[in-house]
Amino acid sequence: MHNLDKHNLDIDFDFLNLTPLKKEHQPEKIHKEFRSLNIRGMVDDFYSTCIDWHKENIFYVVEGTVYAYNFYSEITKSIFTTNISITSVKYCSKQQSIVCGTSLGTVFFIDENTLKVTKKLIHKSRIGVIKNFQNREYFEYAIITGSRDRKTKIIDTRIKEPAMIFSSHTQEVCGIAQSNLLATGGNDNRAFIYDLRTTIPFGKVNEHKAAIKAIDWTIKGNNLITGGGSADKTIKVFSINKKVEMIKNIQFTNQVTNLKCLSDNSIICTFGYSDNDIKILKNYKVEKVYEGHKNRVIHFGINEDQKYIATGSGDFKIKFWKIGEENDLKKIK
Repeated sequence: MHNLDKHNLDIDFDFLNLTPLKKEHQPEKIHKEFRSLNIRGMVDDFYSTCIDWHKENIFYVVEGTVYAYNFYSEITKSIFTTNISITSVKYCSKQQSIVCGTSLGTVFFIDENTLKVTKKLIHKSRIGVIKNFQNREYFEYAIITGSRDRKTKIIDTRIKEPAMIFSSHTQEVCGIAQSNLLATGGNDNRAFIYDLRTTIPFGKVNEHKAAIKAIDWTIKGNNLITGGGSADKTIKVFSINKKVEMIKNIQFTNQVTNLKCLSDNSIICTFGYSDNDIKILKNYKVEKVYEGHKNRVIHFGINEDQKYIATGSGDFKIKFWKIGEENDLKKIK
C-alpha cells in the first residue's frame, strides 16, 4: 500500500482546513406578557395614539372615554367621557392634566386633581398625536399636536391662539418627535425637521414609501430614526448635521407602528401585520422579540424608568411587558 503525501499529489487539501461558521445571532423571544387587560372596543386605527403612561397610571381610550388604570392597585377608573371619538391621549406634567385629542379637532384638558375639563378647538380634523413640548426656553406650558388637517401646532395652554403652526405636510401628520429640533412624520411618506426659530423646515426625509408614524430622536439628539408603514416596512436612521443623510436602512416584514429610543441607546419598536409583535434593537440588530398580540400593535406607552411597556391592539388587549431587569414594582415610580 502506498503512503499518500499531499505534497506529491495534485490535490488541494486546503479545503480540509475548515473554519467553523459563526452561528447567526438569534434574538430572545418572550411569548408571555407580564400582565394583560381585556379592553373591549380598543380601536384598530394606525393614526390614533390611545395609550400613555405617567407614574403609576396608564391612561387609555375607548371611543369617547378616558380611563386610568393603576399599575399597582390594578384598579381602573373612568375619568372623562364625551360623545366625540377620542383619538389621542397624553399626560402633561407641567399642567398636571390629561390632554385628549378628538376626531373633530377639539382638545380636552382634564385637571388631574379636580377632573375639571376645559376644551379648545385646535384643528379642523382628527388629532392623532399629542406630545409634550420639551424645550421650556421657548414655551413653558406647551403641547404639540398633529392632525389630519395636515398641520402641526405648538399650543401654549395659557393663551388662545397656537404659538406656532407648521404646514409642510400634504397629508395627515401622524408622528411627532422633539429634542432640540422638531421632527414630524406624515401620511405623505415624508418627515420634516425644524429648528423652532421658524416654521419653515431646514430638512426633510423622502426615502420612505409609506406613512411615517414611528419617529424619534436618539438620546443624544443627533440622529433621527423613522419607521415606515405597510408599503415600506423599514426603519431608517438619518444623520442631521449640515444636511439630512441616511446612514442606516433596516428592512422588516411588517409595518412599523411605533418606535422609542431608550436611555441605554436601544430602540423599542412595535409592528403590525402579520407578526404583531414588539422588538428591541441593540446596535440596530434585533435583540428581543415580544409576541402575544393577535392584531397589529397600534398603541404604546412606557413607564418613566423604562422597565415596563404597555401595548394596545385591535385584539382588545392591553398587554404589559417587562423590558428591564428591575423586579421591584415599587421602583418603577
